[in-house]
Amino acid sequence: MEQASQLLVLNYHHVSDNVDTAFSVTPRTLMEQLESLLNRGFVPLSINGLVGLDNDSRSDRNFFLVTFDDGYDDFMTHACLLYTSPSPRDRQKS
Repeated sequence: MEQASQLLVLNYHHVSDNVDTAFSVTPRTLMEQLESLLNRGFVPLSINGLVGLDNDSRSDRNFFLVTFDDGYDDFMTHACLLYTSPSPRDRQKS
């Protein structure tokens, strides 16, 4: 029996070294979490990519989608930097 693909949705409230809540992570922890997913074979997915998926295109792949609520400025100073790098591995080295 073939295993169905998975979609893991991650939701963060803050990405900061200074905020400690259940939905907050440090920039380093965020990098480690994303790196772990990549190492386990998960493929990052955007909202547009999610809308464009059909049953045939995802049959053997697992995806993850990262979401941020409230639009705090720490997303711009920490989390958005992840998207300007080809890989979280590259960003972690800088």
